[in-house]
Amino acid sequence: MWLLMEAIVISLQKHNDKSCILHLYSREKGREQCMVYGNKWKSVLTPMAIVDITYSGNTRLTIPSVGSVTLNYVPKRMHMDVERQCMAMFMAEVMSKTLRHPMEDVALYDYLTQVIRDIDTADNISEQPMQFLTRLSMLLGYGGEMLDEWRELKSLEIVKTILMT
Repeated sequence: MWLLMEAIVISLQKHNDKSCILHLYSREKGREQCMVYGNKWKSVLTPMAIVDITYSGNTRLTIPSVGSVTLNYVPKRMHMDVERQCMAMFMAEVMSKTLRHPMEDVALYDYLTQVIRDIDTADNISEQPMQFLTRLSMLLGYGGEMLDEWRELKSLEIVKTILMT
């Protein structure tokens, strides 16, 4: 049985000569891993691409295998602009280290997909790293009484003020 899900590609990690482990974040399942055999999808599975992926629903497998991949959204400017590439690598690394929970989180997934689209389309992304970390922290449950201020982030100066106090 094959299952379909929309997910954000976090990374593709070499497993051996003929396979890779694909790290994903999906709305329904949170952090997921799938095995990719061969080289046919490696060019499609770039970090921060949003994909529709078909994977095996066989519960006997430790890591499900990928059946097919369809691009849902590929950041076009992100892969042509060095500043945007750096932001994508930064986001992928932060997501790789912080998003460990394998459970549904619709708000977090929607936020991450919106950030990917914003980075790809915005004219100025100089404030994006700080805003990304701040809002991600809030969505992961950090911040305590600062949550109200974090929701109203308008500029880098507000973020600096919050983080320095």
